[in-house]
Amino acid sequence: MEFSQLEFLKNYLIQTFGLEYTSEEQEGQVCYLHAHDEMRPEFRLVFTLEDLKKYFSHLEKFKDQSDYFTKHPEGFLPKSESIFWEIVEQKLP
Repeated sequence: MEFSQLEFLKNYLIQTFGLEYTSEEQEGQVCYLHAHDEMRPEFRLVFTLEDLKKYFSHLEKFKDQSDYFTKHPEGFLPKSESIFWEIVEQKLP
């Protein structure tokens, strides 16, 4: 995973789904809400660098599910924010 891939996915999530990016260093209500495991993905509006890294590290398990992704030269882009969160939250053995 290269920096350009992270930056491209970050911009895609912001522009396509209206999600907001924040750094882990920030504290406040938004980050607090993001930390709750019971919060359903469709209500999450904020993602972090850690979420982007998890997406790329878990992506291999999902690459065969073509209905999950929009094909792009930069890589596998999720078709929805719920797909993004599903991949991010995937528990690896």
